Amino acid sequence: MARAPGNTPRRTRVRAGPAPTTPDPIEMAMEAEAKGVAPEGVAHELLSKQSALIGWQIASERAGFALKVLTGAAGLTAAGLLASMAWQASRADGLVVAPFSTPPSLAARGMTGEAVAAQLIDQLALIEPFTRGASEDSRQVSSDWKPAFSVQIPQTGISLDQLQAWLRTQLGHEHRIAGEVALLDDGRLRLTARSEATPLPPVVGRADELSAMVQAVAEAIYERDQPNAYGVFLDSKGRHDDLARFARGRSQSRDVRTRAYGYTGLGVSLFAKDTLGAREAFQRSLDVFPTRMARQNLASIEEQLGRTDAAMRLDRDDLHALKERLYDNLSERRRREQVKIVGGFVAEDVGDYAGALALFRGGFATPRAGFRENIAATQLAALHEITGARRELNRFEPLSAADILRRRGPAARVAEAAGDSSMALAEWDAYVAARTQNAPGFVNHRATARRAEALTRLGRTGEAAALVAATPLDCEPCVQARGAVAAALGRRAEADHWYGEAVRMAPLSPFAAEAWGRARLARGDPDGAADAFRVAVGRGPRWADPVEGEGEALLAKGDARGAAAKFAAAAKLAPRWGRLHLKWGEALAKLGKADEARAKRRAAAAMDLTPAERAELAALSRERTI
Repeated sequence: MARAPGNTPRRTRVRAGPAPTTPDPIEMAMEAEAKGVAPEGVAHELLSKQSALIGWQIASERAGFALKVLTGAAGLTAAGLLASMAWQASRADGLVVAPFSTPPSLAARGMTGEAVAAQLIDQLALIEPFTRGASEDSRQVSSDWKPAFSVQIPQTGISLDQLQAWLRTQLGHEHRIAGEVALLDDGRLRLTARSEATPLPPVVGRADELSAMVQAVAEAIYERDQPNAYGVFLDSKGRHDDLARFARGRSQSRDVRTRAYGYTGLGVSLFAKDTLGAREAFQRSLDVFPTRMARQNLASIEEQLGRTDAAMRLDRDDLHALKERLYDNLSERRRREQVKIVGGFVAEDVGDYAGALALFRGGFATPRAGFRENIAATQLAALHEITGARRELNRFEPLSAADILRRRGPAARVAEAAGDSSMALAEWDAYVAARTQNAPGFVNHRATARRAEALTRLGRTGEAAALVAATPLDCEPCVQARGAVAAALGRRAEADHWYGEAVRMAPLSPFAAEAWGRARLARGDPDGAADAFRVAVGRGPRWADPVEGEGEALLAKGDARGAAAKFAAAAKLAPRWGRLHLKWGEALAKLGKADEARAKRRAAAAMDLTPAERAELAALSRERTI
């Protein structure tokens, strides 16, 4: 039976025919290798060459495979790079300035197209910081001429920069600016710029006025292409007449949002000199279309007019709109920042000063001419931490009249908290005088009410009564100040009438109820005081003052245990309030807890106290060993 081919022994080749074949050297070498005998001669040489040939063949195949892998990886890398460039290009939203066309005679003098474009970029960049953070449509500015160095894509002749520019043009939202400088017959220059192929009004001037001409073009670009940012720029520079002109034009637009922003800009232009006119403009803006700037500015005006409830409702509406992302053209970063800032105002509205301080510090991440320091000083003063408040005020050194004016209100509140009514009155008087010096239409009823209360504490009740009598009856702090004057004059029924009216006028606010409680406590009516303090606590549960006030009312009624519990609760809200610890020590002493009472008095001695409180502590120290 014949063997199958695969079973044939590989010692010799068997051929049909009478004679055997010549031995194969390779087979002979392999047979020797198999027997453990080293091959020699030609067989060894052939076997070595065959082995090398097979090695090169394997290496060649491996190299081919690696080359294919590398080629594929390069393709994937290029595809990834292209995808990344396309994604970046789709997000491009800037101002791209191309070299201007200039006559050879000007170019020879250094006024090349690149030089003019560079000046325009500089002017645009000078405007941009004023709009940053306050306007949502400001853009970055870049040049459009070829850089000194570029990366070439192999075998195409196209640079990556050119490809990226083309992708930005096709996929992005950039505004492109170009133009030319022409030499007129009279030797003057005419500078014309085009934004998105639409020419702006030309600017004519002498050669030495080129910088001013370029600045005018930069402002024209902002005015037309980024009007909200331009309005903020004019306000930041104090050019309120220019802002009013610009805003009135926008307020006549047929587009709803443009008209709303126009009224908003008009309100901003009037803010510092015509309070009621500004209020009307902001209200018209909200009636047309609700914008963040109009709502926040209107809330500020309502507060200074003493319309407390209206201001609080606007703050809450503003916070709701921010959280629900109802404002257009607001970046996510700016939205989160505004949520904290407006949340701080909402917390401050109900006396949550610790919460407000934390929110403000998180929201005002960027220094703004002492704004953070002034805000922090105000909150710390309300928490009765006078030393900390003064430290915050001293961190910012006023460099201008505007800085000094901005600091007046916080400084007055710190003085009030410290019990220095003379200093508080001086700060409020200086603030009102500076505000009304060149702006007879400026009104701040809340400041007037605080001046009247300072006069009352100084015993100048006649002046206080005359001052507050000129304020309107829809001003809640003014009505409250009438109650303070009446209480100082011993007119209890009149005082209760005005305090009660103030509580009714601002149902969301705890401040009038707390003031009423203090007035009742001072005249020896602890029951009535406790009732008023409980109303204040219901409206502002995170405010320490009415909780502490209720503790004092209970202490006056002989309930030392209940008073100590209230003082302990208030200490969680204002832990460094000296008066609170002083009264807490008094309650503990009446409970027979002498050691704990001494500890509270020692704590009070290390905290901020008004002169009257410091005198009370000194009297106690003479009676007992602290």
